[in-house]
Amino acid sequence: MDTVTKEISASYETSRKRKRENIHINRTVAAKEICDVITNQVKERFCFISHYSAVSLLEAPKFQEYEKKFPTQILDQTTDFYSMLEGSSEN
Repeated sequence: MDTVTKEISASYETSRKRKRENIHINRTVAAKEICDVITNQVKERFCFISHYSAVSLLEAPKFQEYEKKFPTQILDQTTDFYSMLEGSSEN
């Protein structure tokens, strides 16, 4: 009877260890998936950020400032993003 009790106890302990390992593995996998989702959301939300720099070129209050010093870096970023404007940047 002692042998059966020991085997059942050992089997129970092994089962508990496996469950703990599985929980750890499941949590690790879930954490990686959550990080992937967050990373993809950030990439998706900020992929059009260069649109905003193009908009700053069209803000009327900044025109006087642009007459003194034009933001060529923003213009370059805009023409990189909107390739159809490439030829008109020299005007």
